[in-house]
Amino acid sequence: MAILAAIALVWLFVLPAIGESAAMQAAIAEREARGIDSGAMFYTDLEMMDDVLARSKQFHREHPDALWIPGSSR
Repeated sequence: MAILAAIALVWLFVLPAIGESAAMQAAIAEREARGIDSGAMFYTDLEMMDDVLARSKQFHREHPDALWIPGSSR
């Protein structure tokens, strides 16, 4: 019961208080200004990731030996 109470305390009081702090609000506003969705579950949920992944694939095609690729036998 003590563990559940501690989790509930953090979830219901501590985290919302942190979310309302000026520093957190500024960080959220900065991300939104840059077009980053703070609520996205994964980076791939972000609209901008399609362009990022396409540029990354193009870079790897143009410069195959520039970066280390995990699992590569090179």
